[in-house]
Amino acid sequence: MTMIGIDPHKATHTAVAVDDDENLIDELTLEASSSQVERLTGWAFGFVKREWAVESANGLGYLIGQQLVAVGETVFDVPPVLASRVRLMEKSEVFC
Repeated sequence: MTMIGIDPHKATHTAVAVDDDENLIDELTLEASSSQVERLTGWAFGFVKREWAVESANGLGYLIGQQLVAVGETVFDVPPVLASRVRLMEKSEVFC
């Protein structure tokens, strides 16, 4: 299975795909636009079994999350608090 995490912003979105062992498969940054779902699903087409984790799918990531659901994708909401905790953990690992 491939998990694709999306970090949405007003102007761009970054998607990162990881495998079951959390190894990076690929990464994509794209402009937020009317064609964002087509670009994301086209990029992810080769990941046969995939699920999406959208940061703040009830906030800034709402549109992209709903667009993915509308085309039949499985989408999970990642609260911003959890995403920020992961970023803090990553930063602390760098300094250890």
